[in-house]
Amino acid sequence: MTPHVPSCSFNAQNKYIGENSVVDSASNLQKVSVDIIDPRMGEENVKMEAVQSQSSFLLRPFPSALVPSSAESIFQPISQPLSPTPKHQPEYSDMDILEIAKDLMYEVLEEECKEISNAGADYVQTAIWVSDATLNELVTEAMSGMLRQIASVVINEERERFEEEKRQAEKEKQKREKEERIQIVSKSLGAELMEEVIKQEIKEISVKELKCAVEIDQKARILRCSQEISAEMMDAFLEDEIFQNAKETLQELQCFCKYLQRWKEAVLARKKLKRQMRAFPAAPCYVDPKDKLKALSPSAECPIAREHLIKRIVNLGHAGNLGTA
Repeated sequence: MTPHVPSCSFNAQNKYIGENSVVDSASNLQKVSVDIIDPRMGEENVKMEAVQSQSSFLLRPFPSALVPSSAESIFQPISQPLSPTPKHQPEYSDMDILEIAKDLMYEVLEEECKEISNAGADYVQTAIWVSDATLNELVTEAMSGMLRQIASVVINEERERFEEEKRQAEKEKQKREKEERIQIVSKSLGAELMEEVIKQEIKEISVKELKCAVEIDQKARILRCSQEISAEMMDAFLEDEIFQNAKETLQELQCFCKYLQRWKEAVLARKKLKRQMRAFPAAPCYVDPKDKLKALSPSAECPIAREHLIKRIVNLGHAGNLGTA
């Protein structure tokens, strides 16, 4: 990497003169060299070479031979207490140079594309104007011919329509006269037929109404009689059913009362026997005490089954069955 060459931006009178004139002249020379290149070469190759040469030219130091004598007189030392030490120039990699070259190439391409697009737009605008003028002339000629043809066709159609309307008016007049005659005859015939039809309809309606009245009266009598008979039969049937149910219920209650009385007597007798056995215990026997306790424990069925009541048997559970008279 070449060292940085410092440049002074002030002249001998200590006035600011801007950037380095040497760098500006070098860039101008480079632009002129790019413009002089043969236009038949590829535009992209020319721009890439120009950008690469410009970047390399800007980065390397200028030789002393390229600096004019006037520049040497401009760079006169200024009275300063201490000259500043030159700063280290940052190093640029190939990727940075390539990015700068790409940016420059894109700018050049953008300018060229703008010029080409402007020229194309002008050409298209001119072509549109010429085509519009030609189209207007052609449309005018075609419309004039079409209008002449349409006018002749419309005139012929109007003539035919007028004649057709005249014929239709004559036909309508004849048809209207015929319809008037038909209406007069039809009205007279319609009046006669209407009278006959009304008489026939009145007769049929009277017969139907009489028949309907007889049927309605007959149905009403049948319904009234059937309701009375059904009410009488229902009363008789309900009386029989209620009597039978009451009779069966009384019989069951009487039977249940008998069974309950006998069961109470049996329970009292067993309790009395139990007290007697406790007071006077019997001699030991070979019966298991568990069976004795099981027989004495209450295990009678509740409620009493209907089958046992019919058979006149009371199931006392572990104590066995008890027959009733």
